[in-house]
Amino acid sequence: MGLSRKRQRRNNMESVYQTQGPSLLAGGTVITGQVKLADDLRIDGSVVGDIISEKAVIIGPGGEVRGNITAALLDIYGSLHGDAGITGLTVLRNGAILNGDLKATELEIESGARFEGQCAMAGTGPSPGGSGEADV
Repeated sequence: MGLSRKRQRRNNMESVYQTQGPSLLAGGTVITGQVKLADDLRIDGSVVGDIISEKAVIIGPGGEVRGNITAALLDIYGSLHGDAGITGLTVLRNGAILNGDLKATELEIESGARFEGQCAMAGTGPSPGGSGEADV
């Protein structure tokens, strides 16, 4: 293999490490304790503890979190057993389980998702004749 070919492979690997995709917790991986990060996080494994992200947290179909989440966005395909404080959009996908209280500015729930808890829509204020909490 020529020197230029080795250099090209090394440059290709460096570009993979510089990709701005989400941090990934692979299936079969378990983290116990607090997770704090500035970027997106995709969970296909398990987290037992709280998660604090400045961006999005995505819980994949096989992912599970047993703890509280604070983030800008939350997209659940798997399960969350804990409370969530989300400054933007929360999406519960078909098959998702959220067992805990939610505070968010926007909420989408697909058919087939399960939500057991209370929801407070932050920043919306009470509607006329209502309490300001969303009925879910």
